[in-house]
Amino acid sequence: MANDSEKFDFLYDLKRVPCVRETILWSYGIAAVGGAQKYIRTKDVRASVVGSLPWFMIGGLASWFLCRQNFVRQRQQHQMLYDIQYQKMLQKHEQLSEYYTKKIESGELPPPEEFEKQKLLRARELEAQQKLSKPSS
Repeated sequence: MANDSEKFDFLYDLKRVPCVRETILWSYGIAAVGGAQKYIRTKDVRASVVGSLPWFMIGGLASWFLCRQNFVRQRQQHQMLYDIQYQKMLQKHEQLSEYYTKKIESGELPPPEEFEKQKLLRARELEAQQKLSKPSS
């Protein structure tokens, strides 16, 4: 039963649902224009309110469809850009890996284990120099 309630959690937090705000705003705007047009023609408030309801529904459906279509298109574009950047990163990683492998094999760079040892030694030397350079009080 917990899964059933989780399915409808979006009804309690409409800010999480894409396109709700835009759809509601467009629906009210289109309904207001439709109701105003009906009022100008008939001068009857009740008829203009009743006449604005179909415009509200049509405007809501149309704006929801267009907004969701744009949302899906944007999501696909973002995913495509992410995939392109990820592939470029992998290519760069492979190039660097090959470059450093060649350097290590040729002896220009120490192997990674040796490099880590050298880094630790340098850090210890720096600590020792800093302790010596600090005046004792």
